Amino acid sequence: MSRRSQKFVNKLSRAAEVRAERVRTVRVRLPSQSMIMKHTSFGRAGMSLSSGRRVALLALIGLCWILLPACGNQNSTMPAIVVTFTPGFTPPAAMATGGSAGIAATITNGPQNAVVNWSATCGSTDCGSFNPTSTASTIPTTYTAPASVPSGGTVTVIATSANDATKSVSASITIQ
Repeated sequence: MSRRSQKFVNKLSRAAEVRAERVRTVRVRLPSQSMIMKHTSFGRAGMSLSSGRRVALLALIGLCWILLPACGNQNSTMPAIVVTFTPGFTPPAAMATGGSAGIAATITNGPQNAVVNWSATCGSTDCGSFNPTSTASTIPTTYTAPASVPSGGTVTVIATSANDATKSVSASITIQ
């Protein structure tokens, strides 16, 4: 064991002893009134951890001492968030005007309660609608195609991660 580690273990061993509080009453007389103050001092009261518990505590602290530096490693990076369409709920290649379809997206490497925001773009003002416009990852939304064929004949549906707006997936749907 290195000298630094030994010093740390000794310090922890001393800190592990339970210290009891002793209170002493001190009377102070002032010209106009009498006042009682409590003076607190700390000292050993003869209580300490059993040797088995002390060993377990020191082993736990030593393990934390070894593992905690890895938590602050600046070179480690989180995996990037990935958005994909959920199998079984992928956008259809073509839809009739006014038709509807269930579409879902899955967010990988995101938070446990990841949210997907839904949008659509096209060459017209009416590109269709989503109900609801936000869903949890893997939960489907209902896309309703526009009432008339948009300019260009296609609508692009987009699923975007609410936690990172730069991560999204899109698909084109031909409106007939």
